[in-house]
Amino acid sequence: MKRIACSLLQNKVVAVSDRNVLLYNSDGLDIPALIDFTSKNRGDLPTTVEQLAESGIKADVRERDHVLELDVDVLLLAALEDQIRPDNMEQIKAGIIIEGANAPVTGEADQYLSDKGVIIIPDILANAGGVIVSYFEWLQGRETQFYSEEEVFELLVDKMKATMDTILPQYFGDPFSLRQNCFIHSVMKLCTVLYRQGKLY
Repeated sequence: MKRIACSLLQNKVVAVSDRNVLLYNSDGLDIPALIDFTSKNRGDLPTTVEQLAESGIKADVRERDHVLELDVDVLLLAALEDQIRPDNMEQIKAGIIIEGANAPVTGEADQYLSDKGVIIIPDILANAGGVIVSYFEWLQGRETQFYSEEEVFELLVDKMKATMDTILPQYFGDPFSLRQNCFIHSVMKLCTVLYRQGKLY
């Protein structure tokens, strides 16, 4: 997930937050400098003007919860569950939400935002990397093979891209949300496998 998120961050990133702080710069943040800072500070972002100045990072320091209400194109939720919920869902301005964590959008908020036309890439799709790589680990152990990190990453991207290529046309061609399409796709694949194995009649 971190590598995929980093590839997304090649675009202009105006805000990042962690458990302590929100950093904002409408012109775009210096992501390499922030990565360098966090690698030297136990994963934490700079929290003071002094730390920002020492690192050469231009940003405003804000309350971390305000990240959800920013007027941005894409909002990547990659930490806690239940971040977007009935008490704050009406303040969400992002047109695309990526669930990089488990269940960061509650069911009611998901329905509300979907009805408004917000595209939500659900955790079952966007956050599936950990489970897929665990499968690759199991496969290597079973077949006594060893994949390099690059091979694992390539296999992961290929599998997730193939699923996305299947899901997206369905999403744009029917009334279901992207999350619902993912569930339908998953159940259909499971039923097909069980039927072929003679376990479903």
